[in-house]
Amino acid sequence: MTQTARRGWSLLLCAVLLASTTTCRPERASVDQLYTTRMLGLSYLQRNQLPEAETEFKKLTEQAPDDPFGYTNLGLTYLQAGRFAEAEKQLRRARELDPGNAEVGLALAKLYSLTGRPSDARTTLEQLRRDSSGNARVLYALAELEAKQPDSASVRRYEDRLRDVLSVAPANLAVRLKLVDVLARRGASDSVIQQLEEVRRIPPEPPKEARTYLDSSIQLLRTGKLAEARTTLDRFSSLMEVTSPYQASLEDVKWNEDPIAGRPILTFAPKYFVSLRGVRERATVDTAKFIDATSDAGFARETRQATAAVARGDTATALAAGDIDGDGTDDLFVSAHLYRVQGGFVRDATERSGISLPQGAAYATFADYDNDGWLDLFVIGGEGRGHLFRNRGNGTFEDVTAKAHVGDVKGAHKALFVDLDHDGDLDLLLYGGGPLTVYRNNLDGTFTEATARFGLAVPDARDVVYGDFDGDGRTDLFVTSERAGNILLHNGGAQRFSDVTATSGLATSGGAGGAAAAVADYNNDGFLDLFVASGNGGEPALWLNRGNGTFTRDSRSSAALQTVRSTAVLAATFVDYDNDLSLSERWDGQVSRPVDFDSGFYARRWSVGDRGHGRRRGWRPRSRPDRWWRWAETTAQ
Repeated sequence: MTQTARRGWSLLLCAVLLASTTTCRPERASVDQLYTTRMLGLSYLQRNQLPEAETEFKKLTEQAPDDPFGYTNLGLTYLQAGRFAEAEKQLRRARELDPGNAEVGLALAKLYSLTGRPSDARTTLEQLRRDSSGNARVLYALAELEAKQPDSASVRRYEDRLRDVLSVAPANLAVRLKLVDVLARRGASDSVIQQLEEVRRIPPEPPKEARTYLDSSIQLLRTGKLAEARTTLDRFSSLMEVTSPYQASLEDVKWNEDPIAGRPILTFAPKYFVSLRGVRERATVDTAKFIDATSDAGFARETRQATAAVARGDTATALAAGDIDGDGTDDLFVSAHLYRVQGGFVRDATERSGISLPQGAAYATFADYDNDGWLDLFVIGGEGRGHLFRNRGNGTFEDVTAKAHVGDVKGAHKALFVDLDHDGDLDLLLYGGGPLTVYRNNLDGTFTEATARFGLAVPDARDVVYGDFDGDGRTDLFVTSERAGNILLHNGGAQRFSDVTATSGLATSGGAGGAAAAVADYNNDGFLDLFVASGNGGEPALWLNRGNGTFTRDSRSSAALQTVRSTAVLAATFVDYDNDLSLSERWDGQVSRPVDFDSGFYARRWSVGDRGHGRRRGWRPRSRPDRWWRWAETTAQ
């Protein structure tokens, strides 16, 4: 073969190899694909479906090979399955990609601890401590390592580590009680008293039975009876360990001894997705601004359909938000359509869900009525009947309206779920457009109409809010009624409410009540306050809770609230839309305007016409204010 021929064959071979390499190169996954894979993997891991989680996270490492998220959660999946060698390989890869990530380091240190390598675990945690100073979970993990050693030096280091945790998380109840136990075993009575006094100051107050042992322990320690105090201290700690505040504080720092389904799981956004969207610019304005994200979220087609529906005169427009699939992100139900939200994108999941509402939806709300851990859906349909859909936990819903006996809503336009009788399940309240109606939850999948039995017969209930207004631990109700005025209903227990409006200070002159109400502690004094707006041009009012179930009118914001008088208010709620606590009211066919207060409130982020007016628009914040506004009206731009 001549040299020219050989050169020709060489060029041809190179061309073939180049073409083959180009053809076989995997195509970079889209943002949509990345988030779908990520959410599926997390969902499987949370439910301990390890083979399925493994499949999804392997796929994620192929789609995004330079990001640590897939490797980390693949390692956690192997860790839960006891496949330690494979877990270590994946976690090491994640740590190489992101050495400063404390969550990745903690997972790797846990693996070292589980496989009998405490020195490697300590080295990893000490490095994390240097790289991420002030991380309470890292400090607590170091403390737990010392707690496993029996020698006196380790006990002293354990005490020091607990103090380190409290230096960055001084209100952590669980860590402080562990320090109390260490000090008591060391015989340091004065230090134990000091720590117990700190426990007294950490809100919320311990339960009554626990306070008895707390007080006894302090008294015994002050009289030098340490041995007797140990008994009452142990009882106090045992009672506190089952309380929600203790469990919540432990969860803040906990370094799990064994892998638990759903913990720990990291959040993550693909790097080139972040760079695609850019970094949010620093706030340089004095009012919160919003930009229209409808198209970005995938709602453009839905908006066009809504506009067409308005033109046809379709008035059934409902909106509800709730995490129906347990992925940590609220999903949406809008006008008889169910949308799954994943990574900021929406998908219409109505057909797969099994939810069918031929005449549309006028009102909707999510609630777990059967206590199975999944949010169910209650809808008032366009035909004026109730529909209850039970969440099966797999993305589909079952229509259980007939079984539950909640089809007759008695003319109501709105609904809310609240445990009125404190029996551990959610009861159903129906209001707006008719009398207040109560369906009591029997916790067997059925409801019983119990309005009269509860003493809640209000003939014209326009709006209802609830809360413990008098601090007795029971849920009270505040009802607005155009004919009967505003009504405060005190929960006396034993499934019985009584009208205490006359003694509450909330009585309205001339019997004219409000159209919409909102409840929140807007002045941060620990007591629930009220906002009431009229539907006929009446004076809106803020009512300040004195802390004993009585209210006084707060007139400081009267000037700013005058804009509400000229509107027919349909609904109001408190939302901190710009991190300075602001209120707005939403009215028919218009986007809400905020009225800004030094300690105020806000209404809706989504504008949906209650009677088919307006358009569905999703909004996302673009900037935050640099300073607070005081008693000044502003408009969200």
